[in-house]
Amino acid sequence: IDRTEIDPAAEDQSVAIGCEARVVQHLLAVEHQPAARDEGADTFPKLLLNHAKVRGDRAALRHKDFGIWQTWTWSDLLREVRAIALVLAELGIKRGDTVAIAGNNKPRLYETILAAQALGAIPVPVYADAIATELAYVLDHADISVAVVQGRASPICATIASTTVSAISR
Repeated sequence: IDRTEIDPAAEDQSVAIGCEARVVQHLLAVEHQPAARDEGADTFPKLLLNHAKVRGDRAALRHKDFGIWQTWTWSDLLREVRAIALVLAELGIKRGDTVAIAGNNKPRLYETILAAQALGAIPVPVYADAIATELAYVLDHADISVAVVQGRASPICATIASTTVSAISR
């Protein structure tokens, strides 16, 4: 029996198809069970390392870009986070520093947040469409070391950041 024969709308699939469905249902449940978690994985970056090790080729993130779904595996996500963390480290970001992150609700935003956390820095996400005074308030009160900005937030953040913060534009 293959998965397409199982009625996803049925409350009890074993009743819908019979005992073969119970076997398939069990296999599906096993396939979607969480992997054994490393007890030391107490931060998001550690969880990412664990997921990349255990589920490397499985989907971690999906995002629709220009109408086409893009998929990042756990290994892809780890690779991207490491690359961003290296850039942040080259900028001098270290444990305890605060990093302003402005961008659209896309994987790059979350990769940057994870990269900052991986270095022990404190990510401070700000709205990409915030007005200059709102961004200035956050930058002035969060002791920002670096602002990572994306897309249309870039001109606003770069203008504010030019006097108080190092800004990199993605």
